[in-house]
Amino acid sequence: TGATTSVAEPISASMSSTFNDKTALMAIDGDPSTIAHSKCVAATDIWLEIVYKRRICFAYIKIKQAKKNKFAIRMDGTKVLVVDTNGKDQLCGTMNVRYPDADQNYKIECGRGACGNKIKLYQRSENQIKFHVSEQVVEKERPCIHVKEVEAYYYGKYNRHLFNILDLKFFILITF
Repeated sequence: TGATTSVAEPISASMSSTFNDKTALMAIDGDPSTIAHSKCVAATDIWLEIVYKRRICFAYIKIKQAKKNKFAIRMDGTKVLVVDTNGKDQLCGTMNVRYPDADQNYKIECGRGACGNKIKLYQRSENQIKFHVSEQVVEKERPCIHVKEVEAYYYGKYNRHLFNILDLKFFILITF
């Protein structure tokens, strides 16, 4: 049997830009009918960052992409990073988009070494234009992030009471 995994509870989310009213918080609201959507632009960095209450060693990240049509290609090459509390990025993996009209749910493995308090979906576009072919017509798509949900998993179970006790001991050490 495999190791037990639990879903990490995010406390906030932010994004490099927002398309219409599709804010970053929609990626962590638990509602698959809502979408977090950045603007689709070239020559700029595009990212979605999710913050957690504590440092976690992530097992994997599940991403439910919002687009199942020709626009799915916009997220191809998105890097999934874990950001440590010291600001160091650790790569879990890269999204290789399945196209066309394929299942757009992705599981990006992190292993046990990617620890931090944030995860980040990131594209460095550097004038990057993504191409796809449909009915012998080549179309251009600017990169962006559009997701229904992002869930982060870690090994084990979070014992809230144990961490509250550890936080209390840490507080006592600091105050005396």
